[in-house]
Amino acid sequence: MDTTIKNVLNSGTIEALTTKSSLLVEAIKTKNPNKVQLHFAEKKGSASNSLVARLNASDDRFSSKATRAWLGVETKDAEKLFGIDCSASSDKWEIGTDGKERMALNILNPRCQDNGNLVRIQVVETTTPTEFEAEEPEKYAKRAGKDGDYILHKGNYIFMHKFVVDIPVEQADTWSEDLMLTADAEETLTQANSGVSADKVEVTAEKPF
Repeated sequence: MDTTIKNVLNSGTIEALTTKSSLLVEAIKTKNPNKVQLHFAEKKGSASNSLVARLNASDDRFSSKATRAWLGVETKDAEKLFGIDCSASSDKWEIGTDGKERMALNILNPRCQDNGNLVRIQVVETTTPTEFEAEEPEKYAKRAGKDGDYILHKGNYIFMHKFVVDIPVEQADTWSEDLMLTADAEETLTQANSGVSADKVEVTAEKPF
């Protein structure tokens, strides 16, 4: 365990997050007093070279925002790995606007104290939904911005699955293990979505399950 590694509270913000940097945003209480959800964010950047993205570069619906991911953890292990006290007895908990108890952390580029690695978010795109997503695929499929068209791969909806991973510090500027699918051509996308009315699709922001 490397005790010289310090994860500094309030060392970053979502607004100031730069490309290839991550943020441990907050901890969220769960029904289990020994577990919390850790909320991570990473700025992936607008590095897409797809024709659809390049032809819509001036459309703010295509602007790159921070990718979010949530990870359920044991409070004692969170303290051991990140040096943060998110136990139920901490006085840092506050009630959020959604009624959940949250603890602001805002740790820029969090590192694991057992191996020194940086924490990043890996995005894996697939056309196979989870059992949960399959119940309402239109609600969870990838879109070109909040109210944009669905982005398809070979005529199929794309689902984005995110994983919290750790990588060596030396790979911070070069690591790119996201597995992204190639989007169909714009005309194919439009035709395939001709039967879907945007006002019938509920758009939901990313949130912890």
